[in-house]
Amino acid sequence: MKKMIRLLAAISIVIVFTNNLYSQCSNWGNNYPSGTFSTTSSSLTTVSTCVYGSEYSIYSVTSGQTYVWTTCGDTDFDTQLSLWNTAHTTNYAYNDNACGYQSTITWTATFTGTVHLLVSQYNCTSNSTCMTLSWACNSCGGGVPPTVQDCRGAIPLCFQTYSNPNSYTGQGNYYNEIPDYSGANSTDNCPNNCLLDGELNDVWYTFTVANSGTVSFTITPNSAGDDYDWAVYNITNYNCETILSNNSAVQTSCNFCGIAGATGPTGAVSQTCEYGDPAYCSPYNSVLNVTAGQIYVINVSNFSSTQSGYTITFGGTAQIVDNTGPYLEAITSAPACGQSTVTVRFNENIQCSTVQPADFNISGPGGPYTCTATSSTTCNSGGNYDRFYTLTVSPAFTAGGTYTIGLNANSVSDICNHPTGTQTVNFTVTGVTGTATVVQHVSCNGGNNGSASASGSGGTAPPCRSPSRARRRPGCTRTGRTG
Repeated sequence: MKKMIRLLAAISIVIVFTNNLYSQCSNWGNNYPSGTFSTTSSSLTTVSTCVYGSEYSIYSVTSGQTYVWTTCGDTDFDTQLSLWNTAHTTNYAYNDNACGYQSTITWTATFTGTVHLLVSQYNCTSNSTCMTLSWACNSCGGGVPPTVQDCRGAIPLCFQTYSNPNSYTGQGNYYNEIPDYSGANSTDNCPNNCLLDGELNDVWYTFTVANSGTVSFTITPNSAGDDYDWAVYNITNYNCETILSNNSAVQTSCNFCGIAGATGPTGAVSQTCEYGDPAYCSPYNSVLNVTAGQIYVINVSNFSSTQSGYTITFGGTAQIVDNTGPYLEAITSAPACGQSTVTVRFNENIQCSTVQPADFNISGPGGPYTCTATSSTTCNSGGNYDRFYTLTVSPAFTAGGTYTIGLNANSVSDICNHPTGTQTVNFTVTGVTGTATVVQHVSCNGGNNGSASASGSGGTAPPCRSPSRARRRPGCTRTGRTG
């Protein structure tokens, strides 16, 4: 019913305030706090605990990095955030009511330079009331690890049922992982993202499909009057960041229906997306059809913002509750002759803290070989688990032939703490081969009028210049300074 009330309110606002409903603010006041802020941390850092409505602050950003600015956690006034260029002629992002009456902007920089962040009181007005403003670089890493309220810290399905006596509040350490559409809680955005409030008092779950089939689950609030929403994302070939940047590529099922009580993909209806208007929606979706090897995350959101808790129970014909150990699935690509790294893929996510160089043994032509280091993009950025790990090997692979990577028993563990057994995977390195042919013999012993041709393949090309700045080798292009 709450979403229907919002719909009627939204219609009234549209009629009366058409020009202001979704507009960015430009009520520029003082630059406060002064200076230019920069960060490489994914943890939220406080910019100031006393920013007034109409004050702006300056930030240094790097192209390709994703930044977040937020007033969530404070309640002093109803905020709006607007992100602009330094000339205040181009608006990059705007948000109102990402978390109640507070706002959050999540934005990926398309350039390296500076931007201005304007704080306004709704509706684009000024005031002299203190508001806390924080910011972070979500994609930079180096911050606090994710929690279960972050996609990268999602709870693994080690059990069929999870009971929570209390509900989750706010967001985790990585803000705005789901797109939000503030003020439009009864808009039909299906089949695209239907969680129009983005992340709202939410928690994440994750599972890897062991056997193909169907998946269902039911979220049952402890208080029958509570309204829970949810969405399911297939991130098998993607990552958590894709949910924000390309939601339609990963969303599998979504329900934002404004009917209180039990909800989930139970198969009660055939739809895979339900929007908020309770007069036209169902709290249930069709069951999920899943395939072995796929990886999913589920976001459960408490629209009612109560603390009564809920129970979520999983069912269906597919095997998704993790009750077996992991194994090495494949080599993502065989290294070339002369390289010293190889990337392995597990059949499921592996706890970052359990992966060590000593867990792997490598054999092949030119050995013995030793794994000297392991790395993972997700683990390096603060995540708890990943499926892909890169091994650094010594010495480099310089001989052609078949190599074997073995995983020691009871070494790495999946996210339900199941250890691995002993297994191996093979890969081939193509060595260097060469041929030579005499084209013309010399006419006399000791002569210099003969000729021959030679060719080779395999291996790794040498650098374009040697340390002694010798002539560039054929096929190399000039880079850097010219002339």
